[in-house]
Amino acid sequence: MSQCLEETALQTALAAMPGWEHLLVDGADAIGKCWHFADFAGAFRMAEQVAALAEERNHHPRMTVDWGKLTILWWSHEAGGVTSADLQMAQGCDAISG
Repeated sequence: MSQCLEETALQTALAAMPGWEHLLVDGADAIGKCWHFADFAGAFRMAEQVAALAEERNHHPRMTVDWGKLTILWWSHEAGGVTSADLQMAQGCDAISG
């Protein structure tokens, strides 16, 4: 099992990841970001691409698709917080969004 990142390491990583923020979700540290789109279909297309990446890497986020907005949260349930795998998946989301 991966280890949770220490607060300093997490803040350093997030400083290099525009738009991502440190959150508390279900009592655990997490990272999250929102993307905005012209319509629901745009948000859903990105959600589908993130879902494919998550399946490929067997690491799954919490995603909320709204009209013109996609919110993604990452944390590792087994570790109880944010791990390096979550940072890698967040970077993958940024790559998808272009």
